[in-house]
Amino acid sequence: MAYKNLAFYGASSILTSSSLAQPSFPSEPPFYQVLSQRSIPLTFSLFSKPLLIGLAIQHDAVRWVQLKKAKQAFLIEQAHSSPLPLGVVAEGKIKRVDALRSVLTDLVYRHRLEGRMAAISLPAHLVRMQRIQLPAGLSESEIEAEMNAHLQNELPGLSEALCMDFTVLPASRPGQDIDVFFAAARREDVEQYVECVQAVGVKVKIVDVDTYALKRAVCLLAGGEVRVGEVNAILHFAAHAATLIVFKAEEILFQQQWEVTEAVDFLLPLKQALQLFLPVQQLIVCGTNAPLHDVTSLGIASIHRPPLAAPEFLLAYGLAMREVPRW
Repeated sequence: MAYKNLAFYGASSILTSSSLAQPSFPSEPPFYQVLSQRSIPLTFSLFSKPLLIGLAIQHDAVRWVQLKKAKQAFLIEQAHSSPLPLGVVAEGKIKRVDALRSVLTDLVYRHRLEGRMAAISLPAHLVRMQRIQLPAGLSESEIEAEMNAHLQNELPGLSEALCMDFTVLPASRPGQDIDVFFAAARREDVEQYVECVQAVGVKVKIVDVDTYALKRAVCLLAGGEVRVGEVNAILHFAAHAATLIVFKAEEILFQQQWEVTEAVDFLLPLKQALQLFLPVQQLIVCGTNAPLHDVTSLGIASIHRPPLAAPEFLLAYGLAMREVPRW
């Protein structure tokens, strides 16, 4: 399967089979888009239904969300969940493909999703994301070659097929070196997710990274609780895991996930991670079963827990927010 014709914030980029691979946040790095033809009309009317559904494949369930955009808000039109048997998805990887396809087939049939276009995500720990500095004036093929050389230098002996996408960040002055942000993942991991979804009749247009989708959703839903221009952190709870996302403006500075059980005390490594970025001005706690009373000992003055009606749908919500740029 070849993935071509990609878009980063409206600028074209590329993905090759032999290499590594919005809403209103213009410099937020997605992973990649899968577009079969440039002739597909890509429009996003202010009051019409989005072209995409957000389809979140998580370890406990498959969740999907359909949004409607009205003014500056995204309104949920539909949100549904189908539970997954234990062990179908583990450590972010699909362990039982047939079982997942069975759940997806039932979901697609019940909700008439066949032929719809979807945004899905990979877990962040399966994706290598990095910013590198390169000379100005390079072509896309030259940037791709530089990224491959960078990865081979950092990961000598790497022989696995990888998927990669990148974006060139704006330079402060013409002629300066450029910053390139790239995302890369094992091709096998990417294709496993894409092929499972497309096998049941849903067309995958975007593969995102779960932490970026979560950040996108929380930043919109938390509204004024995100402090512009300062270092903020999101602590997201889902089942037996806690995910920390430290960010400033659109850039994610740090992300880490910990197991949360009675036998595992995650607060100490969480506090150590936060101290790397002191002062963190704001901590937003969200997700399911979020223990707000436990995190008050982290030493952050401002801790908020926004009232979310269905926090288990945050990832699917963030995926559904992805706007498709016009060609």
